[in-house]
Amino acid sequence: MFEEKHINEQAFRDLFTLVGPVYGYGLPQVALVRIQAILDFYDRYAHIGNPDNITDVANYFKSCAPIDADCAPSLQLKFWSNDIQPFFERIKRNRPNIYHLIMNKTSMHVIPKWSTKTPACDRELEFRYSFSAIELILAQQRQKVLPSYFIKTTVLWMCETMDLSSDTEEILAQKWLQYAIDLLEKQDCSHPIIPNVKILGPYSADSIRTAREILLKVNINEIHEIEMFSATDQEFYRNKYHENIANFLSQLKANDIICALRDYQQLQRQWISLDSSQIIIDNDEIDMNETLTILNTLRGLDEDYENWGGCGINETNITTFKRLFFQKPLIDELANCLHEIITYGKYLNDPLHLRSVSSLLIALKKIRKYHLTTIEYSLITPILFAATECLCSSYAVDMIKSLERNFVQKLDEVQMLFLHAIPFYLKWYWENCDPENFIKILRMLLNEYTVWFTSCQPDSYVQRSSEIDSMIRNLNYILIRPTEFDSLNIFSEEFYHDYCKLVWHWSSILSSILACSSCITNVKSAARTSVQTFYNFTLHSNVLNFMKTIPSLISMLLKVTDLDHDEMQLNAYRCLGKIMIEADIKTMTKPSKIAAVHIEFLKDTINDWKQSERFYSLLESLKSFVQHDQVKIELIKQEVLPLLVTCFLENPSESIKVQLVALEILFALSFHELACSFLKQNENFMNRIRIFSSKTYSNQLRLQRAAEGLLWKLEKEGEAVAKPTTLTSYKYDVMISYSHKDKEICLRIHQQLINDGFHVWLDKDCLRGPTMVGIANAIENSLYVMICMSNTYKQSVYCQSEAHYAFERGCRLIPIIVESNYKPDGWLGIIVSGKIYVDFIVDEFNLAYEKLKNEISEQRCQTLIQLQRTSEENNQINRTSMIPEHAVLDSESIM
Repeated sequence: MFEEKHINEQAFRDLFTLVGPVYGYGLPQVALVRIQAILDFYDRYAHIGNPDNITDVANYFKSCAPIDADCAPSLQLKFWSNDIQPFFERIKRNRPNIYHLIMNKTSMHVIPKWSTKTPACDRELEFRYSFSAIELILAQQRQKVLPSYFIKTTVLWMCETMDLSSDTEEILAQKWLQYAIDLLEKQDCSHPIIPNVKILGPYSADSIRTAREILLKVNINEIHEIEMFSATDQEFYRNKYHENIANFLSQLKANDIICALRDYQQLQRQWISLDSSQIIIDNDEIDMNETLTILNTLRGLDEDYENWGGCGINETNITTFKRLFFQKPLIDELANCLHEIITYGKYLNDPLHLRSVSSLLIALKKIRKYHLTTIEYSLITPILFAATECLCSSYAVDMIKSLERNFVQKLDEVQMLFLHAIPFYLKWYWENCDPENFIKILRMLLNEYTVWFTSCQPDSYVQRSSEIDSMIRNLNYILIRPTEFDSLNIFSEEFYHDYCKLVWHWSSILSSILACSSCITNVKSAARTSVQTFYNFTLHSNVLNFMKTIPSLISMLLKVTDLDHDEMQLNAYRCLGKIMIEADIKTMTKPSKIAAVHIEFLKDTINDWKQSERFYSLLESLKSFVQHDQVKIELIKQEVLPLLVTCFLENPSESIKVQLVALEILFALSFHELACSFLKQNENFMNRIRIFSSKTYSNQLRLQRAAEGLLWKLEKEGEAVAKPTTLTSYKYDVMISYSHKDKEICLRIHQQLINDGFHVWLDKDCLRGPTMVGIANAIENSLYVMICMSNTYKQSVYCQSEAHYAFERGCRLIPIIVESNYKPDGWLGIIVSGKIYVDFIVDEFNLAYEKLKNEISEQRCQTLIQLQRTSEENNQINRTSMIPEHAVLDSESIM
């Protein structure tokens, strides 16, 4: 319960008015007008609101709060229940002054609360008495030195039966101690208000005796001071708050502030005109403070409104939300509604209906964050098909065409449905459905979206409206992100030109963002969206190669790593790990910083299950960087090996994917002698990878493959490399070493070679295919090893292992390029150094294949000549060795 000094009555009534619709009470017309007015004001001036202000204020007040508060909704009773009449009779007899205070200033309440004994079906209907207001009056009758929430019942009895107003804290403590001991000895303590309720009833006699013995040992002279709050923390947050305010205000434009102030004063007049009992007098200083407070608060709540909108759904109430939304009639009606919209244009002129549809889609998407059963998943499948139809319809194209050529516009309800709510809903579906559905969406929308996006001025992105911000983030995910399909390379090629245009425009946007002060509102969120989008583009290997040609992109991403935002730094490093080549690592940044940042983040998140996804992302980023020799050396120096071994052995998140990426990073590091030696000496680790290398569980095939590869590297490769080559004929003409993400073109080359009579070895199945022992055997028995070079080949530790073994064995290598704009560097650049590449991307396939055949034929001739020469030399040696030793001596003596 709140006293008047703690909460304004009108504020409480306003709050109840806002939540009333949840309980079936409609908003009054006055409230609707006021809400619309304040939202219109916010829409005009959201760009000058400071989203960090609400966080700074909350941190400051939390540092000042000496106590915790427990709030619960309650209903005030206008009568006194018969259940507490005995209490009133007793308190009136013993303490008449307290009785009159209670009767004049308090009341009873009921709160929605049930006990563990209540049947589940009745819990939502059960209420319990609350005597907080009465208890407060009683507790105020003592010297306020004892915290009543610890010893509530005994203190209330003491306040009723004793005069404690003049006791010192030592005397009061002694009285309470003796009083509590006496009650425990009697094993009897009644509820102070409700008769016949025994507080000690649920406890055993032994427990009560133990509690009494503990109190008997208490030394009242031992005083323990508890610091309820830190003055240092208060000063820190207060200074930070004022510093942020100063930085924020220094970036505002005077004209914006003046316009906002005048509009707010006009808003006040409209607001007050709805209540003729009030008058208003303009006061610029007070009004300016109120203006910024309103804008800052709303901007803080709007900073990531998708997350804000779903904050009501959590682990404790998800079952209730599922019961509410996962009803077949509701699901079918929603799917049918979407179908009618794109078939007949129904509801397009009904903004309230469209807003309801959008809200339902967003709510269902929020629920998807939690585990769904197979039945629940199948229940909502009709919405997937209907939503996909919507984005493949001409209406979706028309919505993009209807957009103004700027980032600051507002969207109407039709645009919000097609360009925000539906893409937002579909974001979590792409890993479970036919990729063709998403390719249809791409073919329908990507080009039109690219035309609109690239027509907007880059420097206006910082001032984008909240609707445009949400639309861009959700459409980016649908149009760029769905990259986990086998057909990735197909649609990457099909949409390559649009992707390149978008990447180029995003680079201009990032440049304009970085030109602004990092204190300006929207800069951090704009940079965050930009960097996340760049990372999505890096998942397309051909677009990644184009990104490497953008002159200033690396330097801009390096600047982002200096911004004070963990997520931005992480995504920037994830991009840099894919974009930078060895030369960039050496000249443009310190590899030690890259290693240090990743190790620090890993240490901070390894034991926090709530950050398991971030932890996995960190490992993925590290996996990209570990292919660079400079970073690899720094990681080993900064002792990343024990951390990665812990990830694999202990795996706090109990995730196979975490174990896999940790093992693949260790595999890549094992190409360095120090790492190889460290891992060999860890007996527990070696035993574990031996176990994993022998497992054949269907859900752990990739983990098994990684364990086999690393075990080969640590225990068998050295012996295999040292084995002498004695073959004069080979089982295979060509062994093809390739990344399975490049399999389309590699399989085509393989088939063409077979058609032309070549004996070719190729692993068609990357998971169930040969182990590294089998691959090594194929390398040893092949006349040539064809290296199919691409980004994914260079980033794959398995491909590195194959190429490295072929190189160490002195095999004849034929490098070919299977990815546009790719240039080998790092370990791959060393292996193919000095060799002629056959480029299957620059040249038309048939022409490139002819060059490949010519290269094979030319090398074959040279090889046959060399083999013949070697054979003749061996024969000569053998003939010489067959001549008796004395015959040789005689010959020498004759000479």
